[in-house]
Amino acid sequence: MSVIWEECVRYLEAEASEEDINAFVRPLQATESPPNRLSLMAPNMAMLQQVRKRFMGRIENYLQTCQPEVSVNLVIGDGSAEAPALANGAAAHPQTAVPPFDALTPLLPRFTFENFVVGRSNELAYAAAQLVAQDIGSSLHNPYLIYGGVGLGKTHLMQAIGHATLRQNPDVGLAYLHCEKFVQSLISALQHNQIEQFKAFYRSVDVLLIDDIQFLAGKERSQDEFFHTFNALSDRQRQIVVTCDRYPQEIEGMEDRLKSRLGGGMNCAIEPPSPETRAAILLSKAKLQGLDLPQDAAMYIAEKTFGSVRELESALQRLIMESRMKQQEIDLDFARRSLSDLTLVRNRLLNAGEIKKAVAEYYGVIEANLDSPRKPKAIVVPRQMAMKLIHELTGMSLASIGDSFGGRDHSTVLYACNKVDTLLNEGDDKTRNDYKNLKRILLA
Repeated sequence: MSVIWEECVRYLEAEASEEDINAFVRPLQATESPPNRLSLMAPNMAMLQQVRKRFMGRIENYLQTCQPEVSVNLVIGDGSAEAPALANGAAAHPQTAVPPFDALTPLLPRFTFENFVVGRSNELAYAAAQLVAQDIGSSLHNPYLIYGGVGLGKTHLMQAIGHATLRQNPDVGLAYLHCEKFVQSLISALQHNQIEQFKAFYRSVDVLLIDDIQFLAGKERSQDEFFHTFNALSDRQRQIVVTCDRYPQEIEGMEDRLKSRLGGGMNCAIEPPSPETRAAILLSKAKLQGLDLPQDAAMYIAEKTFGSVRELESALQRLIMESRMKQQEIDLDFARRSLSDLTLVRNRLLNAGEIKKAVAEYYGVIEANLDSPRKPKAIVVPRQMAMKLIHELTGMSLASIGDSFGGRDHSTVLYACNKVDTLLNEGDDKTRNDYKNLKRILLA
């Protein structure tokens, strides 16, 4: 270690807490090259950001007072370049050992509010995310929980909050990572006897964005550490944003105290998008790639591929690739030919039997009773909902759906679909919640 740096560390020890020294000063690597230039190498961008914020003023003050001929330079890893802002790129790995909390992930440039397609299924979550970004740390929306099935835009909204926050304040200490990396970092910290550095780092950020918090289920030590990190950040009015594939109360293996914390702020669900919203998403993503996708082709794809945005993206990429290979323009007929096998596979995966089973389990009724001629209300409501969902999600004809319900007439199925639509349009809360929950279960 540089002699100058050793003396500087002793000076800092008298100025800061032992916890901060262990977390942010001792992990720095110091070299004197060229002469009269002290280079301090941080292992990652997050560490560099915190050192610059907490210690650079005191380091420069020490050098100006005791070593006025020496200048200081703070860099990442091997000292080759000055680091950009914390969340603008992945951490560069130095040749020396990386501390266990080097697990941050860069924000993707395309995941902004401007590129997010808003529809009825996500408009509340979108509006809430904008509020969070405008008023980081407010007790009214801290934590902010976004939950819903896979590939519906939770990560997009979370990263959009990060981008908006950094635009307003480039120096904010923002950390974004997947929950799995948080767990891996904790394990590494325990293995390398660096748990205090781990705690100090995560509890010092200004904005913590963690994806897929359900990954903590069954991991008691990780839940305990996140719980205390949560409390430390909340006490300092620092913003926490998490995503989950379901409402935390539904997660088995997660402690009640953590469920309570996660549900104690603002929480919004993202539902599977409507066909119109899926078509708008397709058109938006096609435009980003310079493709003028016809609206009728977009609507066809939207109606034949259900659920996640990732499934839509996969269909679009396949369409683009095949168009380029065959040197043909994309129109409705081309989309039908190119994606016919995908839509057939999707319809086979989600069939009437699967939907009836899910509906029966959701309402707590015997599945066989949905096909019986009996008409008690306890059976009629689930039966009508099942018919509506089968018609919407499988593309089966009304007659075929009627046959699958004990040989009922197609007019019975049409009446059931219209009945559910009427209740949804009139804003019946029970019907709307049941419909949304069942679609989330089926399309997850």
